[in-house]
Amino acid sequence: NDLLMTGILFSQLAKSTNDNGPYLLESGTRFLGAMDNAVDSAERNFAAQSALQSLELATKADPENLDFQASYAQAVALTDPAPLKGVSMLREILKKDPKHQKTWYILGVLAIQSNQLDKANGRFSFLNENYPNFPDAWYYRAQVLYSLGKSDSTVICLQKFKSLINDPMLKKEVQKQIEEVITELLNEVDVD
Repeated sequence: NDLLMTGILFSQLAKSTNDNGPYLLESGTRFLGAMDNAVDSAERNFAAQSALQSLELATKADPENLDFQASYAQAVALTDPAPLKGVSMLREILKKDPKHQKTWYILGVLAIQSNQLDKANGRFSFLNENYPNFPDAWYYRAQVLYSLGKSDSTVICLQKFKSLINDPMLKKEVQKQIEEVITELLNEVDVD
């Protein structure tokens, strides 16, 4: 698992520097990704514990860094038997900074994962309004809107996402998604 190995690599790099917070954040992020891709429970548990440890250490290294706090809260929400503990931590961050981008983003992703699509739509809508050049928020909102059956709004969000990215292969894939949604819309009109 490449994410697991790079998580380990970044945690080792963190040990060799005085400003270890960014390396610990990167390590924890990689471990969270490895947790999602784990092939068995032992690998998943190792990745989860490693993510928690790296992100907690990042937060301790720079206690005022809200991005570190948000990532740690996300790890808690994804690994703790009581995921609302992590959500509560994220809400505390919003009390400090009501427009904290990373916190809103994580809350949106967590809402998708718990199938709270209306909540997710609201959170990504907030990001679209306050951070209109944040491509991931447009992409995730498009996915949520599509799941909610709002194909016309899906197309608008996908077009905005496409306008914000530079990767030609990804642009091509997004254009394909846009065309598929438009075809579905046209088929619905033809049926009616």
